[in-house]
Amino acid sequence: MDRRETLRQRQEELKSLHPSVARLLNVLLGRMFRAVYSVPGLGRWIMSGFARAASYLLVSMNIMGLKRLRGKGADEIAYGWMKLTAALCSNSEVEEAGEGRVVLSWRKCPLGYKSPSQSGLCRAVMSIDQWTARRLGGSMEIAETVLEGSDRCRFVFTSCAC
Repeated sequence: MDRRETLRQRQEELKSLHPSVARLLNVLLGRMFRAVYSVPGLGRWIMSGFARAASYLLVSMNIMGLKRLRGKGADEIAYGWMKLTAALCSNSEVEEAGEGRVVLSWRKCPLGYKSPSQSGLCRAVMSIDQWTARRLGGSMEIAETVLEGSDRCRFVFTSCAC
């Protein structure tokens, strides 16, 4: 069953979050992650630990309405992620949406990363999103990114049979 329109409607509700505060938050987070990631020998390790801790706190403390969605469809997992990314004013395009698989995409990085040399940083930051999807009860694959030469960043969400 195609659920694209339902996800698009729910996304419109999220767009009413405070855009000026979110844009400032994007800039600050982008700079912070860049600084942490650049610490020689430790940056990747720190980002990995931060990703796990941040995703745990987001879901366990029900921040932004995120909660464990065990047994729910991929559309609910994707919507949970859309709630999180709406705070960063990222505008996801719903490319495909069914109960078992959802594909969302972005045309540009909400944190402002543009250089192909930042693709490692991008993947490290996106591990927060991947861990959050796992904690919500599904999985998120980063299928392609702008920084790696694609015309968009594409994310594939699937539900977990656990």
